[in-house]
Amino acid sequence: MANVTINYEKTIFKNKEAIRLKFETQTNKFASTIFKVNNAYETIIEPNNFNILSFQKITYQ
Repeated sequence: MANVTINYEKTIFKNKEAIRLKFETQTNKFASTIFKVNNAYETIIEPNNFNILSFQKITYQ
C-alpha cells in the first residue's frame, strides 16, 4: 500500500554534533487512486539526550 523510507545520519547542526532522522512515505499507484499520501519528516536531535533541535514536515494527503 505504501513505501516507507527511514534514514539516519550523523550531522552538524549549529556547530553541534547531531543526528538527522528522515522519514518519507508514499502510497503506491493503487492506494493513491483512493487516498494519495506523500509525506516527509525530518528531525534533528542531540545524540546524548535526544532533545529536538529542528523539525520539518512536508505533507500531502
